[in-house]
Amino acid sequence: MARYHSNRMRTANPRWNLAVADIVKTIADVEFGGELPSFVPDTSIEATRRFGKQVGWNTPRFTDHEGARKEGLPGAIVPGVMSQGFLGAMIHRWAPDAEIIAIDTIFRAPVQVDHPHTITGVVTDIDEDEGTVEIDITVTNEAGETRVFGTATANAPTRWAYQNAVSDMTSIFSRIIVGELPAHFVWQDERCVAFLSIRPLRPGHTLVVPRVEVDHWIDLDDETVAGLMRVARIIAHAQQEVYRPAKVGLLIAGLEVPHAHIHVSPIDGLCDMDFASVGPNPGDEALAAEAARIR
Repeated sequence: MARYHSNRMRTANPRWNLAVADIVKTIADVEFGGELPSFVPDTSIEATRRFGKQVGWNTPRFTDHEGARKEGLPGAIVPGVMSQGFLGAMIHRWAPDAEIIAIDTIFRAPVQVDHPHTITGVVTDIDEDEGTVEIDITVTNEAGETRVFGTATANAPTRWAYQNAVSDMTSIFSRIIVGELPAHFVWQDERCVAFLSIRPLRPGHTLVVPRVEVDHWIDLDDETVAGLMRVARIIAHAQQEVYRPAKVGLLIAGLEVPHAHIHVSPIDGLCDMDFASVGPNPGDEALAAEAARIR
């Protein structure tokens, strides 16, 4: 049995098509027996190679099908901790402000690389006094065979705590814009600013943010939206020239900070837009160097 503990974190993923009604904000939104929206994680060889490189597990069993077969495996397999990361990501997809206490899992069989898998979950217990939720989670392959199953325990905020957290978060980008908080800017004009993310998906990952504080981007006026996209395109051209990626990805999520913004980042594959594997803060010196390259 594997056991995963997590500090509070949020994730988002462009491949998850989640309706607003599916997102749990407080424990009052949780229903006993309710099903979490399922999703298909990125189990490609490119994703496991990137993961292996990041954590120093660049071994054939995770990164090379032929090498894994020589070890007696059916092919490359997804590292167990990466699979547990997918489980945690699914929970935060469903409840972005939840705090995962633990995930207990049993691996019945390896999660094979380059094979589609589906992760599902169902709420099996709610303790409103403690603010905790238990969720049974299952990973199945394309044949419907269970590869991993387990139980997760998470804290979901009360409505009061959520409203206070949102109130605290609302001004983060505005405080950066007015200079109360530091950032490495690559663009500023009368409608918007652009600065580097302190948790980059890839080097050069930039946030394009309107000066006006609006939560949902669809509520912005047409001129502001056009201005944001124009600047995002300028930033993307600069990233393409500096980093030479396969493409420059663009994403609007808005779940992590209630102030509309666009993520613009160099990518070489869909896994490069996966916020479940976001990198650590590179530090001021590295960010300053990247900002200078983009400018």
